[in-house]
Amino acid sequence: MDEGATLVYVSSDAIQRFCSAHPINWGSRELANGPGNLLTPSPALAEFFSCLNAQGALFCQKDYARWCWRQWKDWKSELSIEQKKGISHRLFRNFYPSAIDSLHVWAMLVETGRFDRCVVSTKDDVVGKTDISVWAIDADTPIQVALHVDNEYTRRWTAYKRSARGDVPTGLVDVMLTLDRPRRPGNKRWYTVEDLTLVLQAASTKEAA
Repeated sequence: MDEGATLVYVSSDAIQRFCSAHPINWGSRELANGPGNLLTPSPALAEFFSCLNAQGALFCQKDYARWCWRQWKDWKSELSIEQKKGISHRLFRNFYPSAIDSLHVWAMLVETGRFDRCVVSTKDDVVGKTDISVWAIDADTPIQVALHVDNEYTRRWTAYKRSARGDVPTGLVDVMLTLDRPRRPGNKRWYTVEDLTLVLQAASTKEAA
């Protein structure tokens, strides 16, 4: 039987309002980066969007963690208590805020009206280096966008991943989240439209071509 499908768009303002009402709990860095540093059975971003499609609305970190543990039930039974704690903290600290950032920046790009298509691909996120792909108006090739926190740890980790995975895609634009802005709303720092300047400039170049 056809169970149907759901297409969900959440505006950038609505995402911030939701996080203001449900502030981010960052959890433990030590647990997330230590015993929580395991390969999950399915990509965490894919589970975020599966949960979003199933619910049709945003959800808090606890709901996201419950969703993931249900999908990973068999795998969870094989983990130690410390590993379970680590994954739980990683869901809160790494996976959920990263997914919120992808959703928020995707929404801001859509809202500029400068693109024919704006795509978040969980496959590109896992096997490539791209968080979001956008097509300028009438362009045949995408502009690929990678989101990064602007600190030394992220720069080193990004360099390592790119070295391990091969060449950086042509047209990749790095969008940096600086740490000098306040954690609000929702106890997190946010990308702004101004951070997307390089993406919009790349779109202008493709439109001119």
